[in-house]
Amino acid sequence: IDMTRDVSNHAPNAAVAQQRITLYRCPSDTTPTTLGNRADRSGEYAVTSYKGVAGSNWAWATPNNPSVYTANDDSFGRDPYFKNNGNSFGNGNGIFFAGYKGIAPPHEGTLLPGAVTPLQGVPNGCNTLIASIKDGMSNTLMIGESVGAYSRHNWWFWFNGSVATVAIPLNQSAVCSDGTGKPLRKALEACDYDWRNNYSFMSEHSVGANFAAADGSVRFISNVTDPRIYRILGGMDDGLIAGMPE
Repeated sequence: IDMTRDVSNHAPNAAVAQQRITLYRCPSDTTPTTLGNRADRSGEYAVTSYKGVAGSNWAWATPNNPSVYTANDDSFGRDPYFKNNGNSFGNGNGIFFAGYKGIAPPHEGTLLPGAVTPLQGVPNGCNTLIASIKDGMSNTLMIGESVGAYSRHNWWFWFNGSVATVAIPLNQSAVCSDGTGKPLRKALEACDYDWRNNYSFMSEHSVGANFAAADGSVRFISNVTDPRIYRILGGMDDGLIAGMPE
């Protein structure tokens, strides 16, 4: 894999990205092995049933759904480094996020140009250390389920297709107008482009989804879990602590 190039202009990378990885697929996920329109790119690429938890901060809602993700609660409206507030893509408050904008988490010993101390972080890329998970390993969600057919931001090879936010409710129904009047699955498939509302965790289990916590334990989170508790569990160092639902 050439880490400096996309699949759009590099055939070897495209060939890799089309490969199904069994480890990344849930037996209950009926999504085809590959799907087109991954991030609106041409060609078909292999999807994933699991995504890393980018956190609970999310800056994008829509006119159809203006309050679901902010919930009038400023606790979740920022990233922990105050560089891209609410940008769960680039600077999430969870364990996995791209860090492709702004400044990534601090790494001791790294000195940026113009920095005064070696604790001011590194640009681009994030290596989350165990010490960064200040809310507790057993109280922080790390990986959760996803369904490739329900979101174009689902693709194991791509950094922005392999993470999701808990700011959007678990197994949320389709929000876009193209899903109106359709059965649940057909509506979600019709709205697969609606990243503002489907950059989230979802499964084909009707009542919830499986998650792995940072300590390696696996928990089933119910759809009816309090949304605030769900969001607290997605942040790794926001100072908000909640126990895993039983």
